[in-house]
Amino acid sequence: MRRRGPEPTHQAPARGGHAQGRAERRRSRVSWLPALLAPAILGAGLLGCADEATDEVGTKAAIYAEAVRSVMGEGGADEGPDGATTVTADGKEDGDPPLVFVRAEAGHAIDLGVQAEVVKRLEKVAVVRFVDEDDDVVLSDDPLEPVREDAVVVTLSEIERVGSRAEVRAEHYVDRRHVDDRCLVLRRVDDTWHPVDEACTSPAPA
Repeated sequence: MRRRGPEPTHQAPARGGHAQGRAERRRSRVSWLPALLAPAILGAGLLGCADEATDEVGTKAAIYAEAVRSVMGEGGADEGPDGATTVTADGKEDGDPPLVFVRAEAGHAIDLGVQAEVVKRLEKVAVVRFVDEDDDVVLSDDPLEPVREDAVVVTLSEIERVGSRAEVRAEHYVDRRHVDDRCLVLRRVDDTWHPVDEACTSPAPA
């Protein structure tokens, strides 16, 4: 008589094993979510910072451009009805826009992005050049140190801004005897900065 071998045994799965497996799979999928979402969140944050930086450049450029226009109002350029530019300084008329040298007040710097935007905003009424040294704009061999090429020279201070109100000082230099320092107050209306007839609150430079 043939003897039977031992009967095979089957181990029953531990109670709750299937549920535990499903939970682990869910945890595994959830663990991937931060890695998948991180680039999107980071990209949105960087985009928001870029927008804020762009807005800040545009705001400063708009204020500085209005300050330069304020100085040019004494003898700058007006755009005629046919689009031609008429220079009004000293009664001269010319089809070319006047040359305007712009420099930052001592101890203050104007970002390159802001400079480029100011040049762009004023390109129809003036040829704007930002300079660093006095030798770039004045004839130092003349005792009165007049401006080169009969240009307009504007020195701009740092902008003091609170909300929709801004102040900036603009110095108009002609020669050593003729230097006019003024403070311009602007207010923002519908995303556009306009000069207003208000007194400055920031102290004048010593």
